[in-house]
Amino acid sequence: MRYLRVFKYLLVIMAAGAALAFIEHQRASEYDYLSERTHARSQPALKGESLQELAQVLLELYPEGAQSNLLMGTALAEKGQLKEARLHLEKAFDLQTLGAIPYPPDNPPRQKRIELGRLVFFDPILGG
Repeated sequence: MRYLRVFKYLLVIMAAGAALAFIEHQRASEYDYLSERTHARSQPALKGESLQELAQVLLELYPEGAQSNLLMGTALAEKGQLKEARLHLEKAFDLQTLGAIPYPPDNPPRQKRIELGRLVFFDPILGG
């Protein structure tokens, strides 16, 4: 009889733990726009739709601002919209004012190398 009572207590504790885990999962999915903190004192970072909404507001306020274009480029790159992201990132870094890129005469640029560089740069794992 004593084993049955202990078994009932264990079942009650397991049910309470499962209920708390379910509530925690619901809360985490509800507030998914906040990323995990890497350090106890660090601030949570925006990601996904929230980052894009913030960037959109900044772009409306400061259309030529580097920070707003950088945020929008980052948000679009996270969503996989690389062509749109590139436009914002180029505007943020103002690549047109840099002029021509100097290449060594014995190692000219090739289209395959440029495509590989873009692929690596915009890849979230390799370029992130």
